[in-house]
Amino acid sequence: MTFTYGRRAARWVAIATVTGGFVALVLAAPSSADSWNEIITVDPCKKPWTQLCKNIPSWDTHYSTRSNVWITADPTHCSDIIARVRIDGRVVGSDLLGPGESTAAYRVPAGEHTVGVQAEGVAGGCNRGFLSAWGGTVHFQKLGAEQPIDGPNGE
Repeated sequence: MTFTYGRRAARWVAIATVTGGFVALVLAAPSSADSWNEIITVDPCKKPWTQLCKNIPSWDTHYSTRSNVWITADPTHCSDIIARVRIDGRVVGSDLLGPGESTAAYRVPAGEHTVGVQAEGVAGGCNRGFLSAWGGTVHFQKLGAEQPIDGPNGE
């Protein structure tokens, strides 16, 4: 009798494991397929060096759905930075980041846009009054249903 109970329990554990794994795979697939990252390396910032790095790495987007963008500072930074996220040249937000920290997510509308990031140094650590280089990762993630990006008549 114990042997039968053990087989039945093992069967239920196997079914639960396979079902749980399938559900996790189905739920994870859309988010992993609709997100991507780009490495940022600004070394050196344009001279004359100040706290505000004049280099603004940017990416052109042309997506038929809204997306989020956020920045993660390189974990090897030896001082903090203020990351300014720009969409079409306009600053939409900024966050103080320590090494390896991320900004909030900022919404990018559907359509064609330029997303840029500008860093400002913060005195302390190895920063002695100017920012000479910085790096990190920009993350993009699509959101919501597809939307037409052309005009109502396909223009």
